[in-house]
Amino acid sequence: HAGTSKVTSPSPCTATNPCLNDPFPTLSFTAGTDAGTAVRQLVQISLGTDVSFASPLFSLTRSDGSGFDVPIQLGDGAYRWRVQAVDAAGNKTGSAVATFVIDCTPPSPPTIVPPRDPISQTLAATIPLNWSSETGAVNYRFELATATDGFGAPLFAGTQATTSKDVKGLLEDGASVRHLFRVASIDAVGNQSAFTPAT
Repeated sequence: HAGTSKVTSPSPCTATNPCLNDPFPTLSFTAGTDAGTAVRQLVQISLGTDVSFASPLFSLTRSDGSGFDVPIQLGDGAYRWRVQAVDAAGNKTGSAVATFVIDCTPPSPPTIVPPRDPISQTLAATIPLNWSSETGAVNYRFELATATDGFGAPLFAGTQATTSKDVKGLLEDGASVRHLFRVASIDAVGNQSAFTPAT
């Protein structure tokens, strides 16, 4: 699973945790105790707008605070969760409330800016490859391959934050070779868009 949110250390949403791109996030907590009695841990999750947990999405009982996967699929959005230690007499001690954000939606694919056509170059010449900046994207995955070999065996591939890449030496043994280039957008929690159509 993509991330873990601990109820004992709630924090604002950051790029990696507790913002998750997993609709079944893994949660863990420090269990409450009560000397001499059996204690169960009541876990509740609600929508971020349900401040009082009046209508929790679900409640479950745990014997300890070890990590567990949320048993229902959560859609994109903000959530609140809490744990209550309940003793044999029904007395409850509540935890702090923690929050997390589910984000499983990738940014839009970028648009490739076509290079000059036709391209005439020497083996050492540089060709700039450019693409558009997309809202929500923090990185871009790019791949370049020959039309013969395809993207199963790319000449090079990489990930970077900027929207251009200079490549050199696309001629092989002085002969013109057709090349294909494609790019995908990646957001802060790792959601990747589809690749652009190969250009």
